[in-house]
Parts: sequence; structure tokens; C-alpha cells
Amino acid sequence: ESPLSVLADRNSMGRRGGSGKAKVPRLTTDDPGGGYLDVKHGSGAVTIAPQAAAAAPAFNPLSLPAAHNTKAKKLDTAGAAWGHMRAPELTTELKRELLVVKMRDALDPKRFYRSADKALPKYFQMGTVVEGSAESQSRMTKRERKGSMLQEMLADGAIRKRAKTQFLKSQEVASSGVKRRRPMQKPRKGSGKKRRYCGL
Repeated sequence: ESPLSVLADRNSMGRRGGSGKAKVPRLTTDDPGGGYLDVKHGSGAVTIAPQAAAAAPAFNPLSLPAAHNTKAKKLDTAGAAWGHMRAPELTTELKRELLVVKMRDALDPKRFYRSADKALPKYFQMGTVVEGSAESQSRMTKRERKGSMLQEMLADGAIRKRAKTQFLKSQEVASSGVKRRRPMQKPRKGSGKKRRYCGL
């Protein structure tokens, strides 16, 4: 018999009639739990006997089932209205793509967009636009397609030309209020001598 079965038998024998409470069996030095337990004289401390500890199987704490919370953890999503969209990991490349979308109104002066929030969105998804069969003339070729929107814009000559023009304008505005210092001119030879005029 194992030590647990002996204690279970003693516990069941010590139960009261209908109260459902169990009496803890009192161990003595004469009856130390069937040889599985050692009772010290005087203090009454109970320890497992060496022969019982050697015969017992090794305890592996990893074999116990993991404790699960009764309340299910709520996932960080955008809600049921958005199909429980999760927040993606914001990498450097993804952040650049979002900044390109936010500053799209500066690329084409003839197109107007609604003003977006200053902060970057938390819940979003990136997708690929699939053109229909009727849009064969306006669809991009394989050579024009790049890995990201930023690469496609850098490959567009019109966008690069407008970006350069806007940059030069901003530089002119920034430098308009700054006083430019004239470069120091070296004094000419003989400029320090006084000139004499002869009066008639």
C-alpha cells in the first residue's frame, strides 16, 4: 500500500455520522502510520519514513495540469463591429507605409482627402488591390509593381519631381528670415594710405 492510501483509509474511518467533516487521525509513536511515517518523541512532529520516501515514485511538477483562470482572457481587438480585428505588430516598414498614407495629400495637389488623425491607428490591416478585367488599361505592369507603396512612389518620376519642388520651396521660406552675412573681403593694397588732393 502507498502512504496516500493509508492516510485515505484512516481519514474515512474517522468521519462522523452525517456532518461530513472528517476527523484527523492522531498518530502516536506506537502506531506511526503503518511504517510510512515517523513521529518524533516530545514534539510530535511527523515526517515521512526513509523507506517510504525511497519507495514512492519521483514527483514531477511538470506533470500537473496548468492552472487556468476561470475568466477567459479578452483578446485585444477592435470589437465585433470590425470583425474582431487584432492589432498587428508595428514594425519600421509598416510605420513608413502608414506615414505615406497619412501624407498622401502632399503627393498630388489636385486630389483632396479627408484629414486623418495625428496618431497612427492601432487596429488596421494591409491588403492588395486586385484590379478587375475592365481595368486593363489602368492597371500597373509587373515592372511598376514594387514591394511597398513607398518604393512605388520613389519609382514614380512625377512624384519625385513634385517632392523636390516642394522641398526647395520650404528651404526658401526657411531661409528668407535669416540675415546672410557678406563674406569678408581682403583689404586692397594701399587702401590704408591717405589720399592727398591738390587744390587749384
